[in-house]
Amino acid sequence: MGDGPCMAEIRRTKLWATLGPSTDGPGVLVKLFEAGLSAVRLNMSHGVPADHARRLAAVRRMAARFGRHVPVLFDLCGPKIRVGRLPDGGLELVRHQAVRLTAGEGPAGAPAGGQPVEIPVPVPVLLAQARRGLQFLLKDGLIRLRVVRAGSAGVLCEVEEGGVLRSRQGIALPGTRLPLPALTAKDLSDLAFGRRVGADVFALSFARSARDVRRAAKLAGEVPLVAKIERPEALDELEGIIGACAGVMVARGDLGVELGPERVPLVQKEVLAAANRHGKLAILATQMLASMEESPVPTRAEATDVANAVLDGADGLLLTGETAGGKHPVAAMRMLARIVDEVERSALYRTHPAAPLCAAEGPEDALAAAAAGLLAEQRLAALVVLSRSGRTAALLSDHRPMVPIVALAPEPVTARRLALQWGVVPAVRGAREGRDAAAAVACARRVLRLGGGPAWFGLLHGDPRGSARHLSLVRG
Repeated sequence: MGDGPCMAEIRRTKLWATLGPSTDGPGVLVKLFEAGLSAVRLNMSHGVPADHARRLAAVRRMAARFGRHVPVLFDLCGPKIRVGRLPDGGLELVRHQAVRLTAGEGPAGAPAGGQPVEIPVPVPVLLAQARRGLQFLLKDGLIRLRVVRAGSAGVLCEVEEGGVLRSRQGIALPGTRLPLPALTAKDLSDLAFGRRVGADVFALSFARSARDVRRAAKLAGEVPLVAKIERPEALDELEGIIGACAGVMVARGDLGVELGPERVPLVQKEVLAAANRHGKLAILATQMLASMEESPVPTRAEATDVANAVLDGADGLLLTGETAGGKHPVAAMRMLARIVDEVERSALYRTHPAAPLCAAEGPEDALAAAAAGLLAEQRLAALVVLSRSGRTAALLSDHRPMVPIVALAPEPVTARRLALQWGVVPAVRGAREGRDAAAAVACARRVLRLGGGPAWFGLLHGDPRGSARHLSLVRG
């Protein structure tokens, strides 16, 4: 089975960008698409609904222009604790300076002569946990404050590591577990807004338990939910959390604040491996190419970090500040694509399994495993999947075949959600492609832009419930 055209070259790992002020400039979004953008994150922690609706509409228009299906994730704020309002330009904190954390939204007035600078914190329960000697971490751990004294007037601290602190940046007291709800009132509003305007997937921030995730997934309705792993409590219930949702996102910023940076690399690998075992989405986020917020090139360590994430089996890699607010959003996306492509072309990637993959739990899973095995043994151009729900293509993706998976979906919303999956190239099928094997293969050739003569394709059919039932070989 080797006389047809060569297998199409596709990028299997999906490239994510967070949209923000840096992507709003003229021509930036089109350049991100040209660089290989696969999926988009909208951060509900910043901006207002009108901003998110405008950016969502821009993505839909650009995707139509490029003939691609690009999913948009709404990232819920969750119970992240942030400082209140600060003066324009922020506060510059220097080592050994005295500061006082006070309950409230702010902004605080200018301190009287000799008095500490005040930093408002809108969550009094956090300040109630302060004890002498404990350490507050702000701005994802870049600023450190040591507690000197806690009292009715607030928490007096000494700056151990300074920097510029701006309004609404994060503050944490590692090692404390606060009685905060998993979903805030704003989250509930954003869930309703996202469902109304057509979000393709939601992310639950600061997931702590499987119970939290199940509740959020129920509120998300038909829209898939991924749980962000950024709290130590989530690691205690990792298996249950993964089982309760569509996938996980390793959010290394807050995770590193809570655990310490030395623990993040192994935790990252453990979470990615667990998601792969369960056949769930695994997305890696935060500081992938952080230096490119300022520099046009990454550090060698960042490039290595990206490469290792691909080798570890991530479905997607997410740029956050690099694209949302950085100086070089397009260069960051291009660099991410270059690193991923280099790894995926390597013999190491093609011969080294990322992690123990999910075991077959039923006939659909077994058929997907068999199809992946067939692809490994035969020189096929692609595997073409017809499935109403998208489950068949997702099952096949779990087994990481080294040929393209062309998923012919019945409607655009299913195609966009399939675009989240490793190695899947989605398209919307017509009535003919749904019932005629030759038409389905012809559609796959167009999607992959395959030239040359006839080739062999695997064709995996679903039944009316969306489950995989039939596997055949088709020449076309």
